[in-house]
Amino acid sequence: MAIGHVLGIVNTRIVLAILFFVVFVPVALVFKVARHDPMARAIDKRTATYRTPSRPRGTDHMERPF
Repeated sequence: MAIGHVLGIVNTRIVLAILFFVVFVPVALVFKVARHDPMARAIDKRTATYRTPSRPRGTDHMERPF
């Protein structure tokens, strides 16, 4: 059981590392090249606030919650 536990830890780290380098790194590189910022982190000194107003919901938005 101890050997199985150690192998599980090692395999998990290997699988997560492969996932990181195959999925997340290419997506980040594409976003950098395209200058896409999904969090809109640009600083604008003329802006009083960075709050984005929420969209009003209809009166029936809780009619069928699930």
